[in-house]
Amino acid sequence: PRHQAKALETLAQSPAGAKVEVLCGDALETMAQAALQGPYDMAFIDANKAGYVDYLNWAEKNVRAGGLIVGDNTFLWGAVWGEGADSSLSEKTVAVMREFNARLADPKNYNSTLIPTAEGLTVGQKLN
Repeated sequence: PRHQAKALETLAQSPAGAKVEVLCGDALETMAQAALQGPYDMAFIDANKAGYVDYLNWAEKNVRAGGLIVGDNTFLWGAVWGEGADSSLSEKTVAVMREFNARLADPKNYNSTLIPTAEGLTVGQKLN
């Protein structure tokens, strides 16, 4: 709720803010609700890292062709390539994030880029 309030405050300052709906709650429950209102131009994924493949599955069904799928923290602070691994990250979480990045890097389905911040940001434009 704190992040939702900040997002709403920020969006209120933008002329485009009225076009954005900010949902708050458990991601899987919220996604089921949001699917009824799609398709979408963009999905921004910044949630439980072990769930990123589930969120990508949803986004692939609910973002229209030409839309964006953006994943935050997709380098896991170096853990996806074996450096700077956070000991609190499970092997499953690292494997999930590798799969997430690999799927968005598939040129048959996406135009994509990985933005090399310490945390990583993956941006994919859905082709079909």
